Amino acid sequence: MRAADYIDAQGVVTHTAGVQGMVGVLTFSRPGLCGAINFAPKRLSLAPARFKSDPLFVLRALVEDSSINTLESAIAFIARQRVSSPVFITLCSDTSDNAAVVEIAHDGRQNVRYAQDGLLVQTNHFAQS
Repeated sequence: MRAADYIDAQGVVTHTAGVQGMVGVLTFSRPGLCGAINFAPKRLSLAPARFKSDPLFVLRALVEDSSINTLESAIAFIARQRVSSPVFITLCSDTSDNAAVVEIAHDGRQNVRYAQDGLLVQTNHFAQS
């Protein structure tokens, strides 16, 4: 693992962690928002990227845009992305009961589940439909 800090023009620090030798981001934390990625591959989901973004680069792009500092703006950003593999992106705001997981299936479907009563449960399995 490697750690890197991003510092924006106002001096706000975003702490990140990723895989050694990769430029993508696995997890991050900054004032107001933090997040992490969990991959959820299925045997048949390992297909070519076909001009879609690596999920680690999507999370890095979110980190590099310091205007994305709320749970709502992060979810809206992710909703506009097309990723190359199925993932779960867990996001938490600085309000303890304000969290969500964005489930992105291999076919691009997205589902957002929000914390209820301060609890958010996330597994690495998609609801089959």
